[in-house]
Amino acid sequence: VSCTQAVRLINNGAKIVDVRAPERFEAGHIVDSINIPLNRLQDDQQLPKKSKTVVVVCDRGVASLRGVDVLRKAGFEHAYSLRGGVEGWTQENLPLVTGK
Repeated sequence: VSCTQAVRLINNGAKIVDVRAPERFEAGHIVDSINIPLNRLQDDQQLPKKSKTVVVVCDRGVASLRGVDVLRKAGFEHAYSLRGGVEGWTQENLPLVTGK
């Protein structure tokens, strides 16, 4: 999804799952996103309910595609990748927060 589409989804209750390493997440992430590194995505307890819409985020939009694949195989029908990742998000002048 594009940044504009992601904002619309977020405003309608979508959850943001950031699949980057914790140190990358802490350096800057989308507000209210959950950090679950890609290698822990399959069985992480922080994942929202499978009925929720989920937008998966990474640095540039590549790892998030793999994350969407993992989530869809796990039963998440409404999982989407943020096109361009966090880099694309900041290029659109959208805000990031730091810390955990």
